[in-house]
Amino acid sequence: MNRNDAFSALRLGQYNNFLRLRIEGDHVDVYAVGLDDIPHRDDWIANPNCPAARNNPYEPVFIAKNGLNPHLIETIRV
Repeated sequence: MNRNDAFSALRLGQYNNFLRLRIEGDHVDVYAVGLDDIPHRDDWIANPNCPAARNNPYEPVFIAKNGLNPHLIETIRV
């Protein structure tokens, strides 16, 4: 939801991606995940399953109206 701060170093509004890491023993898997279409501020709604209602700390407070469509860009094992 806060895409301006998360990607402010790039200064590109529609070029958004992030890295996901999985550490297993001596190996680290790095996953580059991209989002082609980023929801704008009005495209977020309150999640009906938010933690305040169901006491679930893993449920987000806000969700995108039309969902997110992440795609895997690249995987690297170190």
